[in-house]
Amino acid sequence: MERSGFGRARQTLALGWAAVALAAGLTGCKEHRNIVFLVDTSGSMRHGGLMDDTKASMKKILQNYGPGDRVYLVTFDADPRVITDRVIEDPIKDRAELAQTIDALDARGKWTDLVGAMDASLDYVARLQKSQPGSHTAVVLYTDGRHDPPPERKAQGGIQDFDGLVGKYYKDYKKGESWFIYYVELAESEPALRTFLDKTGSGVVVGREALRRAEGFMDMPILWKLPLFLSLLGVLVLGLWTFVVLPRLRGVSFVPMQPGADPARAPSRIRLESFRAGTMQRLMGVGKASDIQITVAGTKVDVSVDSKGKYYLQVPTGAGVQIDGMPITGRAEIRVGQKLKFGRSEYVFSRNRRKDGAN
Repeated sequence: MERSGFGRARQTLALGWAAVALAAGLTGCKEHRNIVFLVDTSGSMRHGGLMDDTKASMKKILQNYGPGDRVYLVTFDADPRVITDRVIEDPIKDRAELAQTIDALDARGKWTDLVGAMDASLDYVARLQKSQPGSHTAVVLYTDGRHDPPPERKAQGGIQDFDGLVGKYYKDYKKGESWFIYYVELAESEPALRTFLDKTGSGVVVGREALRRAEGFMDMPILWKLPLFLSLLGVLVLGLWTFVVLPRLRGVSFVPMQPGADPARAPSRIRLESFRAGTMQRLMGVGKASDIQITVAGTKVDVSVDSKGKYYLQVPTGAGVQIDGMPITGRAEIRVGQKLKFGRSEYVFSRNRRKDGAN
C-alpha cells in the first residue's frame, strides 16, 4: 500500500485532466440558440385570456435564454409581421425590453394564415441555418384556430398548404439538428398542422393546460459534438481516478476471530474495499486519501488510509473498542495482524490474499 511520489503525482495529473475536460465540455457545449415566437393576433385571441396566457408563456421561456442567443418575434393574422429580431447581450436589460414588447402585443386581426406565417418563419430559420451552421432554432407557434387565410391569398400564388412547406424547407432538414416546432394549440385544432409535424418529425403539439399550470414545455436539444467528447472523456477520467487511482482501503479486511480458522479465508470477513465514501469530501480524497464509515458489531467507526499506506481507526468516546487489548478513543493507527475488539466481538485486521481475488 506504500505509494511513491510518482503515484501521488499521477493522481494529481489525472484529476487535472478530468477537470480540464469537464470544464471544456460543460462550458463549451452550449451553442448559441435561436428562439422564434410566432404569435396569432387574430381577434379570437382576445377572448378567454388566450393572449395573456401567451404573453406569460413567452416571458417565462425567455428566462432560459442568455448572452448570444437570438430572439425573433413574428405576429400574424392576414399577414406575418416581424416585431423584433434581437441578439441578447445584457440578459437583464434585454429581457426586460423584450417583455415590454411582448406586453404591447394586441389581437385585432381578421384572418389566421397559418401556412403563410410558417412560410415566413421557416424562411428566416433556413437563412439562420446557413449563416450559423450547427445552430439550433426553436419555433414556438401560438394559435387558437385553423388555417384560415384571406381569399386573395390563393390569387397571389405561392405556398398554399403545409405540404408545400415540406417540399420547400425539408430537403436538407436534419431531425434534432435544425429546428423544432412547438405548436401551442390554444383552442381549435388544425389537423393539417398536426399531420405536418408528424410527417416531418420536426415538432410536437402542446395544449393550453401547459400554460395554465405555468409549466415549461420546452426542452431545447443542445448540440454537443466535440464538447460531448470532451465531457465524456472527463467523466471517464474521473471514474478511473475514483475507482482505480484514488487510494482506497483495498486488500484489507476485518476478519472475525474463529478458533482454528485462517483469518484471511474466513467467509464472513468485512472487506473494507467494498465500502464507498459517504461524502464528496471523502470521494475527492480531501484531507485523507481514503475515509469510510462502517458499523462493526453495532459500533460506528471511521477507517482511513493515508497517502503513505498507513491505516487509522477513528473511534467515538465510550465505544468500548480495543486494539491488542488496549482501549482506544479517537484516532489510532492500526496495523495488519493486530486484534481489534468491538464490544464482545473480536476481529483481526488482515490483508486479503490475491488468490481470493482481492488486491
